[in-house]
Amino acid sequence: LAVVAYLNTLHNGFVFDDHKAIVANPCVNGGASDFWGAALSSDFWGTALTSPRSHHSFRPLSTLTFRLNWRLDPSGSAVHFHATNTLLHAAAACCVWSLCKLTLRKHAAFAGAALFALHPLNSEAVAYCCGRADLLAAALGLSGMRIYLTAARSHPMSVVASLLFLAAALASKETAVMLLPACIL
Repeated sequence: LAVVAYLNTLHNGFVFDDHKAIVANPCVNGGASDFWGAALSSDFWGTALTSPRSHHSFRPLSTLTFRLNWRLDPSGSAVHFHATNTLLHAAAACCVWSLCKLTLRKHAAFAGAALFALHPLNSEAVAYCCGRADLLAAALGLSGMRIYLTAARSHPMSVVASLLFLAAALASKETAVMLLPACIL
């Protein structure tokens, strides 16, 4: 459902914040000679974290995925970016379904995941390429929650795995910090 709902975004171009976060970002477009150094010392928009103009939005995993997309097609096409966002949204919807199955009946779990997949509130994260940060944080964070909730009591190493997923979610977008207390509750 999530893929079908957003197939119409595949041939859209870059819009609004996509230009600053992706097209003009030297960490993404190859302008930075040292990707890791630049990605770890720049904000999401490509501005040095030490600059007074920086938003201080530290999202190196999101920037890395942009860089990988750019390398797939350095011509400046947004097709791969939109396709990746659509697949990440589908993965997040599957994570919602997996979490819902823990407490709901099969049909109710599917309905919850379908609502997540099709709800218009998610359209901005999927349709704008720079919405990738939200999609990565959701998919990784929900995966971490699922691991924690199903295996933490019986397999102590699964706590480490869930923390790694939550750390990856946090490296995607800062708002993922709220997933740690959600796991504990």
